[in-house]
Amino acid sequence: MTSKVPKGVKIISLIMFAICAWMFIGLLISLAELSRGSIMDGLSENQLAEYKIRFENKGMEFNEDVLKMMYVFGSIVGLIFVGFFVFLAVQLWRGKNWARITVIVFSFISAFFSFISLLSGNLFSTIDFIISLIIALYLMLDK
Repeated sequence: MTSKVPKGVKIISLIMFAICAWMFIGLLISLAELSRGSIMDGLSENQLAEYKIRFENKGMEFNEDVLKMMYVFGSIVGLIFVGFFVFLAVQLWRGKNWARITVIVFSFISAFFSFISLLSGNLFSTIDFIISLIIALYLMLDK
């Protein structure tokens, strides 16, 4: 991309920042569940039974400590993703071509999985599918 970054690319960067903020808030809520008390209280009986069956089928025990470990691990992985996407949004804002290509690839991957989800009956995936395609196509065609 040229040294002058188009406004559309900057808008996409802002959307990425907003998504990162949303993900970060979700991670904070998830971690707040750990300090609130028993995590298992928030799960339905069906969810608990399903987790226990899955773990027992693999010869593992399922208890609250395992669930806490899953929350912590998921939060750490989530923070890594948030950090990466913030970095990617900053580089896209600065007009880095590699960031543009990376966002195009991730947008097509997101569109693919949204389409699969849409086929399975999740109509809310329509919005994600459309937005992902618009972002990917705009960045591909904008030079």
